[in-house]
Amino acid sequence: MFRYEEFEEEDFLLFLHQGLFDEDINTVVSKYPFYSAKIQFELIKYLRKRKPLNLSLKTLSKALSVSQKDARIILQAEGKEFKIPLSSDEISEEGQLIRALVIPGTSKIITNNEFVKRALVEIKKFLKTNFAVFFEKSFTGKSFMLPLATALYIKNIPEDLVFTGKINFSGEIFEVDNIDKKLSLCQRLGYRLCVPSQVGHINTIKVFLEKKKWSIPLYITCEDKKELQNFLKDIPEEKTSEEISYFDGLDIFYGIKKEDLCLSTGQLKTSEDFIKACYNFYQTKEFIKIRLSGEKVFHIGIRGPASLAFALGIVFGSQDPFIIYHYHEGKYYPVKVLNPREIKERLDSYTAVKYTLEKRGDDLCILFRFAHHEMLADVKKYAESFLNNPSFLILSHSSSGNVPLEEFKKVSQEAGSIIQDIRSKHSFKSFHFFFSSPVVIAFMLGVIFGHYSEGAIYNYQKAESNYLKVINLSDLRKIREGDVRF
Repeated sequence: MFRYEEFEEEDFLLFLHQGLFDEDINTVVSKYPFYSAKIQFELIKYLRKRKPLNLSLKTLSKALSVSQKDARIILQAEGKEFKIPLSSDEISEEGQLIRALVIPGTSKIITNNEFVKRALVEIKKFLKTNFAVFFEKSFTGKSFMLPLATALYIKNIPEDLVFTGKINFSGEIFEVDNIDKKLSLCQRLGYRLCVPSQVGHINTIKVFLEKKKWSIPLYITCEDKKELQNFLKDIPEEKTSEEISYFDGLDIFYGIKKEDLCLSTGQLKTSEDFIKACYNFYQTKEFIKIRLSGEKVFHIGIRGPASLAFALGIVFGSQDPFIIYHYHEGKYYPVKVLNPREIKERLDSYTAVKYTLEKRGDDLCILFRFAHHEMLADVKKYAESFLNNPSFLILSHSSSGNVPLEEFKKVSQEAGSIIQDIRSKHSFKSFHFFFSSPVVIAFMLGVIFGHYSEGAIYNYQKAESNYLKVINLSDLRKIREGDVRF
């Protein structure tokens, strides 16, 4: 018979995970008290995953000194793995990020680290439940208490977020030693560390990590990033916790910094400038979507040309609810689109938009004339210089003057519907977009039009008094499909 307890740790784990111990699993389990903490941890994980049919509950319960009922819970109940940053004062070597597995619902506290048993009782008092917890290394100290409590108390924890801190039976969080070493350890390994100086009660962590509805500002500007503060003044204030601010919580628990929500494009002089702005906008939005679970409403502000806004609408897509803000005389006014698919619906009649179609060749130039800049003659001259006999679709507001804010959504929906209708009746091979329009309307039109067609977007360059092709629609499609890198 093998003396399994005398195996080298590395060899034991290799043979275990290769299934070489399966036939003699009861003998292997019976030696549990003699193994290192790491082997004990890996053995419990292996038994839970593999669930060998020949494993005896009686053998497992005897090895763990627990009842057969608790042994069955350890094997079958839902558990959670979590990480603990330990400093050199808590373990006998250089600091380390160790793993642990906790399983709630046992009849008593069960652990493979007797050094922390008293601290486990304190956690039990807070949670009002027993549990089993297995660590891959034995240690002393109490900094593991917050990581363990959050694993038991909070459902969804970002994979790159770890905790350190002591808690009491009320859930209050207290300082522990060697924070600087643990911060350095986590940074080196690519993890974010939540420390007691950031948050004082575990309920604050729970509120942020289990939040189901989010209002996320996303501001893009050709001006200075300081403009973000003015934008934030005009959007609804989000209140999540009395202890820490909304933006501090986003940073601490999700790694979303306030400054990341403001994208400064600088002066948009070249096509690459426009493409990079769209890329950064899309990447930021997708990063937020991945980070935050639950429903997200994006509060979007754009200080830039309508051509950029249209492109941003295309990369934003029609899946996520948003509120887009119109800037006028120093204030931002909201236009709510909480169901983007609604503005994409085809209409049977048009009351806010009138249009003219000049059908000639296969390339369609679409002119949005919803602002004061008179563009028709310049666009025709420019388009005819590089397109072969282009067709023109000219859309404008049904009455003269500026489009009222309350009609922005209707104008966008009607204009989008007109374009869809014309596309269904005529076979154009490419679409070319020119704007004299509020950025809010342009953004919604981008959401409506989508990224599947061929063509380009053009921007009026005041300095040259001429148009410049700034983005191919294929570039926006590549951004959404992950084929563009900066």
